[in-house]
Amino acid sequence: MRLTCLQWRRRNSQQQLLWALLTGASALLTLVVLFGPLQSPFRYWGRPPPLVHQMCSDLGSIPRQYRPYAESWLTSHPRHRYLLWTDSGLRRLLARHYPEAANWTRRLLRSRLEFSDVARYYLLLHYGGIYADLDVRARRQLPAYLDSLANRKSAACGCYLGQEPVAHAVLLFGLPWLPSNALMACSPGHSFLRFVTDLLPLYVSRRASALPGEGESRLGGFGANKYTGPLMLYRFLRKFERQRQCKPSDPSCSVCLMEPEATMPYVDPSQRDLLRERCRAALSRRSLLPSLTSNALRANFCAGPGAGAIDWLAGTPRNGNGGMVFAEHDFLHLAYGNRRPSQVLNASQLSAEYPGRVTLVTEELP
Repeated sequence: MRLTCLQWRRRNSQQQLLWALLTGASALLTLVVLFGPLQSPFRYWGRPPPLVHQMCSDLGSIPRQYRPYAESWLTSHPRHRYLLWTDSGLRRLLARHYPEAANWTRRLLRSRLEFSDVARYYLLLHYGGIYADLDVRARRQLPAYLDSLANRKSAACGCYLGQEPVAHAVLLFGLPWLPSNALMACSPGHSFLRFVTDLLPLYVSRRASALPGEGESRLGGFGANKYTGPLMLYRFLRKFERQRQCKPSDPSCSVCLMEPEATMPYVDPSQRDLLRERCRAALSRRSLLPSLTSNALRANFCAGPGAGAIDWLAGTPRNGNGGMVFAEHDFLHLAYGNRRPSQVLNASQLSAEYPGRVTLVTEELP
């Protein structure tokens, strides 16, 4: 069939356009391969917004020992806005945006530590960003590490959870890993945070009814681990992973665990003697233990090189990440029980030293 001159020109222009598109796509692929930061499409998806959340007393003060920790986030994350939340600010957030949560937290929670645990989930659900306990020190820019982690996992991580040191998970709880809520970074509205906040009131209520003997430890704050802290997160994350219907490329429901050697490499100094004792006990009974018990997990850990982490001291970057520590949790425990710091720092001093960067949230929400 003969083509008219007009038809021939139209077909020729279509072929040229197709060739130009293929050439452009090939050039873009070459750039992606050559330049490392662009090698994964997940790098820019679901990134937490540039906010750092921490908590202080209703007086707007923090223990003076925490000053270098707070300043570490301000100096290492100069483009992040720093929000220091009081209990009244947190309760106002719940009352305005989550009235049911404001009700059940008053009824069911037994300590300020439990309330601070729950409040941080709602903070990240609503605003997103980084949450860090006041005794977590920033060593380097955390977003750079989170981007690298997402690239290595080839996943669009919309929510990152810290991990307790492996020695804590294995020797204290008999688990191979344990998430930590002392350091988290999430995009707002993440489905895992919604999952946690939806299930948490029923979980706390049922556990309190089933185990009334834990009431005394909860009043001192030490029961928060099971009710609102890492052990709860462990159970909820496993359940969420089983039930979720999404792909790793979906940042709205993907959860990534930070590597403990990069963000929480040192054990709690107050638990070091207990950790050593549990290692000795597990190794002495090693030949008698079945291979699938938590005691066998402890024995295998203590017989391996990981047990040496029990004696690592904060500030000494001896880990499997080439010395690249991005954050440290020093486990100062100043919020436990009746402990009260002898000297405090008024948050207004931080605001004056970092103008425009520090917001003390008391009544007016940001």
